[in-house]
Amino acid sequence: MCGVLIAKVLSKLASFYPKRFEKPLANQTGLNTLKNGITPSAKLHNWNILCETLKKLFITIDHDTKSLIVAGDFELVHSVLKDLYSLSQDKEAKELVRLNSF
Repeated sequence: MCGVLIAKVLSKLASFYPKRFEKPLANQTGLNTLKNGITPSAKLHNWNILCETLKKLFITIDHDTKSLIVAGDFELVHSVLKDLYSLSQDKEAKELVRLNSF
């Protein structure tokens, strides 16, 4: 997986949940420089940028996991997507609790 779709998911999350995602993604101009290609070097370039971005959201991907993702391990990509989903849902739940407490 080249990572371009993960970058699109991050952009959508920033628009749907701006309080949670917009600030950590604000200075991530690297997301705009992702390469739309299937070569190993393009995938590695993209995932290097994505890993730095995800780190700002407290989702860490170690070197071995990144290598497996670049090699095409979709289960690990699914795990990253689940982490992003959980992150968005946790924030939404906290906002709802705060809104209901007034």
